[in-house]
Amino acid sequence: MKVRSAFLLVPCAALITFAYACSDSASNNPPPAGDAGSKADAAPGVDAAPLPDSGPPPTVGPVELKFEARVGAEPFACGKTYAGIGTSSATAAAGDLRFFIHDVKLLRGTEEVPVTLDTRAPWQSARLALLDFEDKTGECEFGTSGTNDIVKGSVLGTGFDGITFKIGVPEDLNHLNKDLQPAPLPGSGLNWDWTNGYIHIAVQLNSMKLESDGVARVPPFYSHVGSTQCSGDPADGGTPGCALKNRPTVRLSGFDPTKSKIVLDAKKLYEGSNIDVNTPDTIPGCMSSPSDPECPPIFTRFGLDFATGLPKGSPVIFSVEPR
Repeated sequence: MKVRSAFLLVPCAALITFAYACSDSASNNPPPAGDAGSKADAAPGVDAAPLPDSGPPPTVGPVELKFEARVGAEPFACGKTYAGIGTSSATAAAGDLRFFIHDVKLLRGTEEVPVTLDTRAPWQSARLALLDFEDKTGECEFGTSGTNDIVKGSVLGTGFDGITFKIGVPEDLNHLNKDLQPAPLPGSGLNWDWTNGYIHIAVQLNSMKLESDGVARVPPFYSHVGSTQCSGDPADGGTPGCALKNRPTVRLSGFDPTKSKIVLDAKKLYEGSNIDVNTPDTIPGCMSSPSDPECPPIFTRFGLDFATGLPKGSPVIFSVEPR
């Protein structure tokens, strides 16, 4: 009986071994996803490495972009005069400084994170913001009484180290009836006409030099950049469009919206210009005409290719400083 019992146990053990070898546990199939690296699979006495903690996901928070306008080391202010302007080292009075911005993005390394603009009349819509540093006093006769040096919005995340934005009114908003548009367009005072749209940026310093008669002042030096070579009048059923867009793109590194401000230095704009003189039979200063000899040095400092109207580097008049 003992011999027979031993004989019967052998095939049973063999069957159990065979069944185990044919099971999923002993097959060549990989373990189910999620099992690899588990504590059960770790070598005896060795704990599996914990998964890295990525922290909480980024959230959307408010952001405030601070701008400042200066002429050299001095604040831009209507009623003030400034020395050493342009190639003639002219003395000049503040005349205007306003500009639109859109397509604002904060930079984090190579990542560009869009800023959603607040709707904040009369200075902002969800698409567009107006910076205005004149108050219609002194020689700032073409401006408005209100001023604005802040752009407010919201952005996803933190840890930003740069900023980029476009100057001017977007093409799809540039040729609409200004009286039917939301702020900041109707009250900006920067509209040319339906066909040509808006002045994207206006900077003006007025030379204090007298004409040869010793009485009259030389004309103001306007620096008005807007789209040109435009055609199609909406009032007549046309579709407007401009061959020369003339919208600069600003890109600045080292910008932290919680600690930095963006500075526009009007003095730098005139480093290649003589604001004491103007070519006869042309509009004073530069109003973006493709044939105006006063425009090329202004466009260069605005970061624009004068021949094509396309961006050509970030404008040298903008920089980043601590708040």
